[in-house]
Amino acid sequence: QGLQDQVRAGDLDDVVTFLPGRALNAMPAAIAAADVQLVSLLDRPLFHGTIPSKVQATMCLGEPLLVSAPGDAATMVVEAGAGFSVPAESPVALAQAMLRLRDLGPDAHREMGLRGREFYAAKLSEQAGVQRLEATLAAAIG
Repeated sequence: QGLQDQVRAGDLDDVVTFLPGRALNAMPAAIAAADVQLVSLLDRPLFHGTIPSKVQATMCLGEPLLVSAPGDAATMVVEAGAGFSVPAESPVALAQAMLRLRDLGPDAHREMGLRGREFYAAKLSEQAGVQRLEATLAAAIG
């Protein structure tokens, strides 16, 4: 409610839209409808090793990300080249990254999304997990 009040107070209703919650099966279409997905976490020790499912889902769908979070989630997106990362709890850095993403345009967004999709397929997909498990078991057997 606080964010909605700020949008109204700033006369930003024409550029900011709040959508109601959606069922899980409706999320792929919602993700695809946006230019970029924002993942925002507080800078707390718990979140340094947390990778929200939204990161993986967005990469799987081939959409770009803007991550304002500490640790693994930010590292993964940068490593994949799937978007931008800014320090958690830094509204100035977040705003600057949003402007940079806006200025890059749809072709660059598409490229980031494709890199995220490739990263997902190579490292996060079920198939990649099975291959890693098989390799680990084979190494353990000797």
